[in-house]
Amino acid sequence: MVVCDVTIVTFSGGARSNSSVRGTVLKLEDGFQVDYPQDGDHARLTVRGQSLEMTRSGQTQLRMSFEEGCGSELALFLGEDWGSVPIETDRCHIRAVRDGWRIALKYRLLFAHESQVFHVNIAVKFISEEQ
Repeated sequence: MVVCDVTIVTFSGGARSNSSVRGTVLKLEDGFQVDYPQDGDHARLTVRGQSLEMTRSGQTQLRMSFEEGCGSELALFLGEDWGSVPIETDRCHIRAVRDGWRIALKYRLLFAHESQVFHVNIAVKFISEEQ
């Protein structure tokens, strides 16, 4: 495993949020997996080819998947209750760079009466091999 910095910048509805945490990368045959903490929960990014899955477990449990030009859903679990919201992914661009990966997302959550657009930039930067 490789120790990494994970930086996630999200733009939506005129607001910007920025998160930067330390995580670990596991290289997969057809991509990679990044595990990192998020607000006290465990979060994971899994990349296979040009598709991305984001999961979170702990107090908040959710699953989202993205593939450019494809529909999917946000599944949210709250105890025994759960719900889902359709997602349309306009952009899911994943590229390897010298020191890690960069991911650019643009997607829409399709609520019953409106949609909300998100632009997300994710940078995974290698720090060192884990001992």
